[in-house]
Formats: sequence, structure tokens, C-alpha cells
Amino acid sequence: MPFSQFTPRVLTGVINLRPVNPRLFTSFFKENAPSPVDTFELETFYQGQSVLPALSYNQAGTMRDSGQRSIRAVVAPIFRPKRSFTAAEKFKRAKGMTPYDGTTGIDEAIAEDMDAHLFDLEFMKEIMCSQALVHGKITLLNKLDDNVVEIGNIDFKRPASHSITLSDTAQWSNAASDIVSQADQYSSMIMEATGGFGATDIIMGKKAFALFRKHKDVQDLLDNRNIHAGELNLTVRTMYKGNWNGLNIWLNSASYRDMKGQNTPFIPEDMALFVARDARLEIDYALPTDVECTGATRYFAKQFKQEDPSAYFTVAESRPLPQVKHNGATVAVKVGS
Repeated sequence: MPFSQFTPRVLTGVINLRPVNPRLFTSFFKENAPSPVDTFELETFYQGQSVLPALSYNQAGTMRDSGQRSIRAVVAPIFRPKRSFTAAEKFKRAKGMTPYDGTTGIDEAIAEDMDAHLFDLEFMKEIMCSQALVHGKITLLNKLDDNVVEIGNIDFKRPASHSITLSDTAQWSNAASDIVSQADQYSSMIMEATGGFGATDIIMGKKAFALFRKHKDVQDLLDNRNIHAGELNLTVRTMYKGNWNGLNIWLNSASYRDMKGQNTPFIPEDMALFVARDARLEIDYALPTDVECTGATRYFAKQFKQEDPSAYFTVAESRPLPQVKHNGATVAVKVGS
């Protein structure tokens, strides 16, 4: 295939067909079909009542004033990773050879380029999904003149009662604590807030899981037949630990480096996050901003040439917006040290 035929339509088709490795926090969200829009209406539900999430902006002139108020619409964030087009190197060949000789590996190179873009885009989506579930809000950052600034945050208004810090004999380090009763209580709280969807999973940080695993309420009830010690997702070091008291148990000790250069855990080490997988947790996709994108798509990709120094590059774009539409779908518990 001549290099000129690697059009945005072709590369966009390739990146959307590439397999995606499942990530833990993203797996709780249902992905909606991409929409040909720039903004989405935000709406959450608590006990059957509609609640408007709060979208606050800290930077002057970015849609709103310095005060905080509820707003219905939010512009979906934009992610555009760029990298050298390695497939272009396959066209540099000895005299007499053609791209059709069957030894160039062009298809494989293109797939590798798109996979690299997809990895970056999916990793950013995982960060947003983790923030939405763990903290009940998403923080939006941008880099302006080499300065990282917070341009806004989307607060899904998780009920204050769903953020818990245990104390005294309730802490999991205390032998008198009753984890079974606590889990039943948190699941009931989620069920009441979502209109019937109880907790299905617990995601734990490293310290929380260590206390959980040693607890008397756990050692006898953990179904060892469901422990897959080797089932490790190396991408984010996430491990499924088994089923306990009807709940799937996950350990997440992964972290990411944010735009400020700070190492941030996906979930605090001392937290246990109770989640209702069946609640309304959704990801919307807005229309990519690139002028060569001709329709709604989850991922857009194209190649372009830079003249000096001469080189080919690819850029990919995706505009996901995770939404916690049942704002009481999680209970975040600091279980103690």
C-alpha cells in the first residue's frame, strides 16, 4: 500500500479494531456509542431523585466565573498522544524493493503504532474512571506555558455519608471489628441510594487488603477455589483475590505519575471501595476536535509529515467522559492503619 493511502479513515479504522486490554476501574463502566457532540448533559440520581453534578472552574475565562454553581453541560476532555510513525521506516528500502515484497511488516508496524496510542488513551481513561469511583469526582488538568493548572473538576455529588473513616474498635486492625456486618451495611447504603443495586465488588489498597486478609471474619469465609494468584494484570498490577461474602475482592497497588510529576495511587493504600457494578456507571464519547475527523468515533487517528526535520508522525485523539449517574454507587472506607 502506498504511504499516501494511510489516510485518517484507514488509521481510524485500524485503531478502533485493535483489541483493548481490560482495566479494573474502566471495567465497571458501560461504554455508550460515540456521539457527534462536543458537550454532554450531566445528571446523577440519588434515591430516584435527579441531582445536578457540580462543575467548577478555577481559571478565569474558561466558561464560567470564579464562583461555584451547578451546571448541566460539560465539554468532554481531549487526549491527543503523538509519536513517530514507525511504519514509515518500512518504506526506506534498498533499490529494487517494493512495499509488496512481503518482507516489510508494514501492517504489523501500523498495528503496533495504533496499539501504542491505544495504550496511552486507555490509561488516561482508567485514571478518570478511578477518580470518579474513588473520589466521586474527576480533576481536569492542563499544561499552559509549562505550568500545570487545574482547569476544572466534575463533582458527581457522592453523598457525604458514603465517605467513611473507621475509628476505634471498628478499624480492621482491631480484633473486635465486624467486617461482615460492615460490608452488609455498606451494601445496604448503596442499595438505598441507587434504588436497588447492592455492592458487587470491593477494591482495596495494599494496606487495606493486608488487614482484610488477616481478619478472622475473612480467613474462614474467603472461597479459596476462586483465588487466582497468577491472574495478574501487569498493566496496572491489579489482582483478583477471590469472592468473599458474595463480593468480588480486588487488590490494586498501582499508581500513576500525574501532569504535576506526582506519583498518585489509583486508590489510597488504606481504603476499601465498595462498588455496585450494576449501577448506572457510563462512559460517553464526544466528537474528536480534529478537522479531518468526519464523524463520531471513540478513537481517531491520522498521520502527517513534518518538513524540518523531515519525519512522519501519527496522532490519535479520544474524548471519553466517565459519568457516575448513580452518585451513591460507591462507599469509600478508610479502614485504619
